[in-house]
Amino acid sequence: MRREVVKVPVPDDERRCCDAEKRLIGTHVRLTIEYRPGEAFVREERAEVRACKICESNVVTAPITSPPIENARPGPSMLAQLVTAKNSDATPLERQSKILARGGAPIAPSTLGDWYAGAADLAEPLWNALRDDTLSRYLISLDDTGLAVLDRGHARGIKRGHIWVFLGDGGEVGFCDYTPDWKGKWPQATLADFRGHVIQSDGYAGLGPVFARPNAPRRAGCMDHCRRPFMKALDAGDARAAVVVSVMREIYAVEAQARADDADLDELLRRRQRDSRPLVDRLHRIIGDLAGRATPKSPLGKAVGYAINQWPTLILFLDDPRVPLSNAHVERQQRRTAIGRRNWLFAGSDAAARRFAILHTLIVNCDLVGAPPFEYLRDVFGHLAADWPMARIRELLPAAWLANQCRQQQPPDRAADPIDDPVIAAAA
Repeated sequence: MRREVVKVPVPDDERRCCDAEKRLIGTHVRLTIEYRPGEAFVREERAEVRACKICESNVVTAPITSPPIENARPGPSMLAQLVTAKNSDATPLERQSKILARGGAPIAPSTLGDWYAGAADLAEPLWNALRDDTLSRYLISLDDTGLAVLDRGHARGIKRGHIWVFLGDGGEVGFCDYTPDWKGKWPQATLADFRGHVIQSDGYAGLGPVFARPNAPRRAGCMDHCRRPFMKALDAGDARAAVVVSVMREIYAVEAQARADDADLDELLRRRQRDSRPLVDRLHRIIGDLAGRATPKSPLGKAVGYAINQWPTLILFLDDPRVPLSNAHVERQQRRTAIGRRNWLFAGSDAAARRFAILHTLIVNCDLVGAPPFEYLRDVFGHLAADWPMARIRELLPAAWLANQCRQQQPPDRAADPIDDPVIAAAA
């Protein structure tokens, strides 16, 4: 943490003894943690304008920093704060307006909304690059969550839109998208551009046509989605679900141990074949036995029905180490949206919801690679405002940005310079 050092001198009437000033023999240190509210401030650039005093012409003006949004006043750091607070911290713009006002910056929520929209428009090239990167991976995992959206044409004046998260290769990269409803045509259109081999999701029927196409990718299921109905049945008092849950716990334990051991793909495949396959076979037998005894409409019967219907997709992970056991890594990225929608209440329009998805894509990728979102956005918005070339847009993606920051923070390698060796330098 940044430190403010305050030197506390001994009072004047205690500084002397035996007609001499006491000698300093040490310091007593006490640490306290203080807080200063975030501050919005005005950065005033005064660009020189010069002209020739002889010919009184040839006027030149010093270059002024380009604004991220044309004819608007927010700088890169203000836009970074708006996006980080809303998308990462689930703080709605109306609440951010009140926080800014307490700090001496009374900015209307509508103005913040315009700035937020401008930030999304600025970031769209990054979204396009991340979308293309994700759809080119071997595996894509996806899930959605609802988002209320104002709609004057709807009977209630508000409808349920959906925010989708697509992650490539288990969470190396990803992007978010918005759809105005839950119809399968939307994810189908997105996945038409998928160039990989495996699509992982829950049992959502809207994806069916994707796997009916010629040379279609394989479909992988989610063990978490299979496990939850059995947990519900167990919570409802049906003890027969306990055996299923117990076996699933052992399957998860194999995966957890492989992660703890940092097993590579070959080792993971070996463990799945040796340890997980017998457990999966046992699980299949237990579920098959329950199918003939559980009432179809009961919690256990529904759990059994889902498992049987999804079984071919649930066991794909056994033969492909690149396929995760579950889709939980996607659901974790939906938590911010799930928390935030309780604070935002709704998006103002389909366009506003799509802008949220664009900016949320950047937050998700910062989380995936471990980049600090505010610092990343502040830097990237500054580059984009300065007409960053689109041919180099991938240099501004979170993974590339973080790698560049790490390189800059590394001390220079001095081993190759003999003059920096203290022995050689002394001899010289």
